[in-house]
Amino acid sequence: MRHGIRQDNIDPNWKKTAKSPDDSPLAQEGRLQAIDTGKFLSNQDAQLIYSSPFLRCIQTAGLIANIIKVPIRVEYGLCEALFARWFSKMPDLLSLAELKKEVEWIDETYKSVVIPSFPENEEKDTWERCARTIQKILTDTTGNILLVGHGASVAGVIKALTGTNENGNYNLCGLNRIESTGTGWILRWSGEDHLSIRGDQIKANNPIK
Repeated sequence: MRHGIRQDNIDPNWKKTAKSPDDSPLAQEGRLQAIDTGKFLSNQDAQLIYSSPFLRCIQTAGLIANIIKVPIRVEYGLCEALFARWFSKMPDLLSLAELKKEVEWIDETYKSVVIPSFPENEEKDTWERCARTIQKILTDTTGNILLVGHGASVAGVIKALTGTNENGNYNLCGLNRIESTGTGWILRWSGEDHLSIRGDQIKANNPIK
């Protein structure tokens, strides 16, 4: 799934005073989206959450974990596409200890299986990084898991597992359920009907990514 609505998409002045302008928190609307998602997932039997280290993803994951009561593993391989047209350098993100202060469900013993390099020149670079990430996660994990990332990383994971990402839902807090067939993976369903507020219902001040 993708994170909820970001503060800098609601408030055009947020970046002017932000300590880490590339790492926006959730807007209040995004927090409501995450809570809606947690309620929907409360009967889906997710046993573990893997989240991008960007704050908007960690907060999304944390609000969901408050409801479904599962630990969160911070996985850098699920982070935003690191395009030079978006970032002038590797984004300044909160440390694991700082993230733990934000969200109590974080597993501090987990070590990220992939550390991305900056910059990524093309979309295919991000997708390849996400493919390596999900394969390593699946090697080390059993049971149902929830991944919280960005539009690009959600697309990369879906493509890696199913061979195509044409039918995925990449909207804010949109969900995609991927199931094993025994010999491969299938996108069973995708959607955002669980949300009381959708990203396209809000006039964003900046392009949403």
